Amino acid sequence: LPEVMPLLPFAKIKQRVPTDDYTAHTTRREIGKNTVDNIKKTSVGLRGTSFHFFLATLNVLFARLLNVESICIGMGDANRKQRRFANTIGYFVNVVPVQVAVAQEDTFANVYQKTSKKALLALSNSSVPSSVIVDTLKIQRASSHTPIFQVGMNYRVGEITKMSVADFELDYDQSVMGNPPYDISFHITPTESGTCILEVTCRDYLYTREAAESILDMYADLIDSFSSNTLLPARIPISPSPTVDETKLSIRRGPRLD
Repeated sequence: LPEVMPLLPFAKIKQRVPTDDYTAHTTRREIGKNTVDNIKKTSVGLRGTSFHFFLATLNVLFARLLNVESICIGMGDANRKQRRFANTIGYFVNVVPVQVAVAQEDTFANVYQKTSKKALLALSNSSVPSSVIVDTLKIQRASSHTPIFQVGMNYRVGEITKMSVADFELDYDQSVMGNPPYDISFHITPTESGTCILEVTCRDYLYTREAAESILDMYADLIDSFSSNTLLPARIPISPSPTVDETKLSIRRGPRLD
């Protein structure tokens, strides 16, 4: 079973605490059409999809930041694979855990292929609710963190940025996410214009807005690099930008000099 993911080096606190405060903040970027086109070409060459690319890059990001070989990520699944439910109104969403090892010798291409296989296998069992997995495996629940995984990813399949409802055309601007219980959530939204919107949501009590910006910057940089070269090594350490703890800043009177 996966261990509880350590907090990132720039977290506001050293360890999670029990809390019912799920306040969170979201930061957003848009990656260009050229990069998105490169991602599609890369994914075809590796016999996968753009979703696998974004998930593999996320695995590499946390392997680098935490210097760990394995992390479990919860991926959202609309869970409407059966045609008879296609037009049914209701909540079918499930979050499926995917654990991928990122070895020291791996290139991104290696991680991509492992991620693709693991994701396909996990999705083939996505009808099993995550709560059933927790109960069956007798995973101990805690009030300080979610079981199995503490990072979530939501990849929106299909075109949602432009939709037709009756006689109306709707253009997507932005979404207001429900405050997730996970430490960090990633949302990837392809657009009609060929770009892609990246959003990172962090829980307030764990990470500052500046930390969320830093996480998103590093993720976007890796996406850009791997879309151009899949043979880059996966486990190069990242030195996150240090954040200033303003609570420890103060003004004091210095010694008098004659």
